Amino acid sequence: MIEQLLKKLSIPFKDLNLYNLALTHRSCHVDPLAIGDYEKLEFIGDASLGLIVGQLCYLYRPDLDQGGLTKLRSKLVRKDSLIEISKELNLQKYIQVGPAIEFHPEQFPERILEDVFEAFVGAMFLDLGFNFTNEFISKIFVERVKKVNVEDMIDYKSKLQEEIQSMYRKTVVYNLIKSEGPSHAPKFTVEVIFDGMILGRGEGKTKKEAEQMAAHDALMKRAL
Repeated sequence: MIEQLLKKLSIPFKDLNLYNLALTHRSCHVDPLAIGDYEKLEFIGDASLGLIVGQLCYLYRPDLDQGGLTKLRSKLVRKDSLIEISKELNLQKYIQVGPAIEFHPEQFPERILEDVFEAFVGAMFLDLGFNFTNEFISKIFVERVKKVNVEDMIDYKSKLQEEIQSMYRKTVVYNLIKSEGPSHAPKFTVEVIFDGMILGRGEGKTKKEAEQMAAHDALMKRAL
C-alpha cells in the first residue's frame, strides 16, 4: 500500500523500509533494533522542513525583515499547517496502527498526522537526499509562502498586553469558556478579561488560537 502512495506522489523511492517506518504508529511495536525509528525520522524531517521552508521565505518574501521571516517560517511549519498538508497528501489512509487502536483514517488524532508528515519528510531526506526533498517540499510550500498575510502573523495577545500595561500596569486573564467537538477536531472558546470586564471572545482549534482570537476581538472593539 505504501508503495502505491509513493508512486502516486511521484517519489522514486530506493528504500521502502524508511517510508514504512515513517507511517507506522508506535502501537505496532516497531523493532527497536531496526535501522531508524519513528521518532528519529521525525527529528530529521523537522530539521529538513525548517531549512527548506526558511529558504523559501528568504527567496520569496523580500518584504520581510529577519523577525518577520522567522515568524513566517514558524507559522508555516506549525502544527495546523502540517496537519493540513498531511491530509492533502492522504497520509492518514496509509498509517499503520496496532490492533489495540481502532481509529478510522478520518479520525486519527491530529498530533499523529503532524508527526507522520515530519517522519515522512525525514524518510524522503534519508532515502533521496536534499535536492529531491527540497524540490518536493518547495512545491508544497511556495504558494503558501507567497500568500501569507503579514497581518495574520501578529501576536495579538502581546499587542493587547502591551496596551493594557502601558495604561494600567496590570495583566489580562484568559478564561476557557467551553470546549466542544470530537477529540480529533476540537473547538475552544475563550474570553479575555481585564479588571472583571470581558474585553473580547474568540474561538479556535487550540486554546492558544482561541486566546489569540479573543485578544484580536478586544483590539478590534477598542474595548480599552
